[in-house]
Amino acid sequence: MTVAVSPEDGYGLGGGTPPVAVNRDAIAEDVELFEGLMLAAEDEDGEPMALWVTEVTEESFSVSTDHPFAGMELHYEVQLTDVRDATAEEVSHGHPHGLDGTHSH
Repeated sequence: MTVAVSPEDGYGLGGGTPPVAVNRDAIAEDVELFEGLMLAAEDEDGEPMALWVTEVTEESFSVSTDHPFAGMELHYEVQLTDVRDATAEEVSHGHPHGLDGTHSH
């Protein structure tokens, strides 16, 4: 079975912040930077946010708030291998839990 996920239902339409250049010395030397790498950061209010590396040079790297797949229609090839009834807890929570019954919110 093939499943298509629209940008609106996937990683968004894009159009967040344009890429911003950052000096290479703003990050630890042992961090291997590459396009598509997600970096954890904080906004002006100290709230966590994700940034994705969009370009890397010797002196700098650029980051954006747009996920690399933003604006793309995603296509997945899926094979259903098993079906089970939801547990009472899953029904009350409104979502499935892991195979071992664990989950995080």
